[in-house]
Amino acid sequence: MVPVTNPAWTNNYQPGVPVEIDVPDEPLTAMLARAARKGGRRTACEFFGAETTYRDVADQVERAASGLASLGVGPGDRVAIVLPNSPQ
Repeated sequence: MVPVTNPAWTNNYQPGVPVEIDVPDEPLTAMLARAARKGGRRTACEFFGAETTYRDVADQVERAASGLASLGVGPGDRVAIVLPNSPQ
């Protein structure tokens, strides 16, 4: 694991949020699958009162990946997704 730090942000951290974290050496897809299994119907994100569960996030990612695949995007292809800073 690689330690990640960002001291410039720590003044704004909520109490109990660690300054340093260990980043696992595994694909993001594996982390998401594990979070969906463990978190299930627990809230992963709340945005303007709308709650999204871990399972919902995994389903949304799968639908987006399927949509890209249907357009011919495959392993190794690069895709830029430009969105505003929001959960969508």
